[in-house]
Amino acid sequence: MRHLAAAILATLAACATDVTVEGGEHDEGEDVLLADPDAPDHALYAAGTTVGDVARTACSTAAAKPLAQQVLAEVNCLQPGTLTSIAAIPGVSLGSGALAQLNAGAARALRNATNGAAITISSATRSTVQQYILYYWYQHGRCTSVVSLAAAPGRSNHESGLAIDVPAYSTWRSRLTAQGYSWLGSSDVVHFDYRGSGAVDLRPLAVKAFQRLWNRNHPSDRITEDGVYGPQTGARIDRAPIAGFPIGPACGSAATALTTLASAPGNVGVTGVVYIGDDTASTVAGATVTIGGRTTVTGPDGSYQLADVPAGATTVTVTAPGFDPVTLPRDLAPGVDDWNPIALR
Repeated sequence: MRHLAAAILATLAACATDVTVEGGEHDEGEDVLLADPDAPDHALYAAGTTVGDVARTACSTAAAKPLAQQVLAEVNCLQPGTLTSIAAIPGVSLGSGALAQLNAGAARALRNATNGAAITISSATRSTVQQYILYYWYQHGRCTSVVSLAAAPGRSNHESGLAIDVPAYSTWRSRLTAQGYSWLGSSDVVHFDYRGSGAVDLRPLAVKAFQRLWNRNHPSDRITEDGVYGPQTGARIDRAPIAGFPIGPACGSAATALTTLASAPGNVGVTGVVYIGDDTASTVAGATVTIGGRTTVTGPDGSYQLADVPAGATTVTVTAPGFDPVTLPRDLAPGVDDWNPIALR
């Protein structure tokens, strides 16, 4: 048993790809990590577990990944086209808990820098809910083996959509900086921020994305959608479900449709977004959606809407070139705008 425990500890240590730096100056948006905070902890969480539950009991943000993906998808709704997946870039290997989203310009520069060569990225874009957990640990002296410094939500470099952590930083430093990345330096040697063409700092939207999701799901407990992190927003993040909100991201016209889509008596308005697999930041434009005999096509942001769909038991069918068709049962309530996100694979 002792040898087994030692092996487990060695495995965990091997996952700690962020580098500890003693001393040095740190900017206000910097996080200093001693281990990978997003590495899966294999813990089981009951239905209804909140972000606060994870912050107070775990030393991994992995359980909050479904909610984190919703928040990043909402960020992309606020600033369309600025986040894209880097998972398919040849040679890129992501840390076990890292989210695959990155600023589109930064993703292009990364592709040019690597040119198909193997590179490991331990961390890329981090959502506000993950940053809340890190900040909670830092403020309360929890998980000191994982984090020794954390920025407040909305201020971390990793919420900008422009930051990557590269464990083999010395190998990649010259190639990344040649493509517009800036090396943070000795205070955090694995960290690079993209400053080149197309760079858009999404930190002003990182908190606002959560605020919009919260208000969409809590019309009687609304908070100001100002993108400013404060006690009211912090309290709602603490209570937010790690499995994600029932009503998810809404882009463009779909966001308006949630509150304005009108239907005849006995019918229902339906709106939603079509995603790629589990990556809620990657949407499918031009997908055909059929519900209750009504058909529409998703827009550039992957959203769709249908008014006057007959209420009751029905099916939602979605097809798109290159994806397997999906047919799902739904029970639509009369007079209620139903939110129906669909995943294609």
